[in-house]
Amino acid sequence: MAASPRFMGHSFNNLKDIPFALGYVASLFYMIKLISHLQNIRIQHALGLTLSMAFTLSIRPGGLLVLCYFIFFAGMTFLIMQKQNNNTLQIMPFALRMATIVLLSYLIGLLFWPYALENPIIHPLTSMKMMSDYPIRIRQLFEGEIYWSDQLPRYYLIKYVIITIPIIIFPLCLISVIELLKKQKSAILFLQKLILIFVIIFPFAYTSIVHSNVYGAWRHLLFIYPPLVILASTSLSWLINRINAKSIRLGISLAFMLSLLPSVLFIIKNHPIEYTYFNRLAGNYKDASINYELDYYYHSVRKASLWLKEHIEKKDTNQIKVASNYGIDVYLKKSNRAISLVYTPYYSRGNTDWDYGIFYRTTIAPAQIKQKLWPPAGTIKCIKTQGVTVCAIVKRQTYDDYRGKIAYEKANYQQAIKHLQRATQVDPGNEIAWINLGKSYLKNNHYKKAKNAFTQCLKMIPQYEPSMYYLAQTALLHGEMEKAETYYQEILENNNKSYQTYLAYAQLKELLNDTTNANRLLNQCLMINPHYKRAIKMKRRLNN
Repeated sequence: MAASPRFMGHSFNNLKDIPFALGYVASLFYMIKLISHLQNIRIQHALGLTLSMAFTLSIRPGGLLVLCYFIFFAGMTFLIMQKQNNNTLQIMPFALRMATIVLLSYLIGLLFWPYALENPIIHPLTSMKMMSDYPIRIRQLFEGEIYWSDQLPRYYLIKYVIITIPIIIFPLCLISVIELLKKQKSAILFLQKLILIFVIIFPFAYTSIVHSNVYGAWRHLLFIYPPLVILASTSLSWLINRINAKSIRLGISLAFMLSLLPSVLFIIKNHPIEYTYFNRLAGNYKDASINYELDYYYHSVRKASLWLKEHIEKKDTNQIKVASNYGIDVYLKKSNRAISLVYTPYYSRGNTDWDYGIFYRTTIAPAQIKQKLWPPAGTIKCIKTQGVTVCAIVKRQTYDDYRGKIAYEKANYQQAIKHLQRATQVDPGNEIAWINLGKSYLKNNHYKKAKNAFTQCLKMIPQYEPSMYYLAQTALLHGEMEKAETYYQEILENNNKSYQTYLAYAQLKELLNDTTNANRLLNQCLMINPHYKRAIKMKRRLNN
């Protein structure tokens, strides 16, 4: 466990998944202890299991799963003992004992769950259902492509585990599975091993079958990792104990420790961002960083903020504006300089007034990284893992992008064009400056120049939604209906949740007197955003 960068990295600030993993493995420990002595249940095992399951339930609704495990495996153990004529328990006393443990665990767990206390039957089940299909969807980088979190491949979680844990765990777990398939001396011993394997496999199988909304690598299933390590450890112990020669046993132990060396060194070198670890199955680290999320928990932001705080305090000026795509106020509020903070998405940074920026890499398009447009122009400090920048501290190179945006909002389009032209000359990688420049050209009816500006942005980020959207608008204003339709279709192929595009496409279909498809597109728009007033208004108009 201590040599597992992903698990260790999460242990520093993951306030849900790590405690849940503790409750999960503690529940399994006492569960196995209890069912191993089912005819003579020890009070410490029953108490330990009750409190462990209660603790797990109080952390997440998934704790209900552990209660189900216990009912299932206790029942299986009872049936096995009955079949072997090795059971002095009667079914009713047995059922009463098991029900008492489950009920007490449930009630104690609810004491620390206010929502469940309001309705102890319905609300826990509602929460469990919501956990399986969490309503918040976010964009995720996986295998070099951008997905919505509820549309990731079903193998997303299992692949992430495979490429992010020490490789030695796999052959050791395979040995355990092979051993399980052999004839066991004791059915109870077989069941104990089966429990360990089942509680690892079932969560993967369940999330894959129901296609759960997951994100942030496999952090939602961190609780399966302790059982996985236990399974691997039992194999290692079995392997060593089968060999009599001390030199060979020592060699196996040494080989095992050496196999963990890369992950241990990664932890030492990259703390506190060690959870960005990938093993060799993901390829070299630089390639993996382009294909998969890195600092999705934003551990690098603290280090960047503290560095910038020290940097600013060395300056003479008293008023500094700092922008970030993450909340950094907790790190900068105690500065002896007057620092004002503003939140801005990375791709909208040019629309905001700031002097320094702290930007994490998680939302950056892979194409920009390949074109070396990340870290951006003006970067004065990089926070890195294995030589890969995960967070950049930027000193603003020009304010013309912001001034151009203000001029555009005031309908002073010619002035906006002058500012934005200068901004794109200073930083050709400034995406929002190109977008705003194109919009300003459109307002002045310079369609060709507008198209060039949007196309320039598209070269930096292929399939960039704002670029294609405004290229479609430019085509419409130029009377090129088919070209506009092609852009809308391409946007929706890449992002089928872009409700604004569904509306714009529906408006185009209305212009073409295709009210059937216009209504279809509006229905899709309202499925994504049921409260989108412009779509509701248009649908009412079409159907009147």
